[in-house]
Amino acid sequence: MNKRTLLKSILAALQEELQTFTRAAMAARAEATDPQSRAENKYDTRGLEASYLAAGQARQVAELEAAITAFTMLPARAFAPGEGIGLAHVRTIVRNLGGDITVRSELDAGTTFSILLPPDLSAVQRSTAT
Repeated sequence: MNKRTLLKSILAALQEELQTFTRAAMAARAEATDPQSRAENKYDTRGLEASYLAAGQARQVAELEAAITAFTMLPARAFAPGEGIGLAHVRTIVRNLGGDITVRSELDAGTTFSILLPPDLSAVQRSTAT
């Protein structure tokens, strides 16, 4: 699978997920603003719970929209065989994102690279340099 096809697949999956979350956010908002969701007494929290759910769904929609924008702007530079960005650059990128990379090797078994990134990358300051 080439990079462009992979990016298109990721974008399609994100778009599908966005549609699902958008429908859920709209349904949650409708529930939260429905007159029947108003509290009938001080212990009735149905409306409050619905508003929290609506806010969470709206946040997920915004995060997916940001992810789609980020993936849309990714360049799919073609590399020649044996050419790549190099492990040192990958390490720098991962650390700049607040993550870490580890390497584990076993003789005659192979090497495993593990990349751990924070769950919320929206707060990461990105460089605008190219």
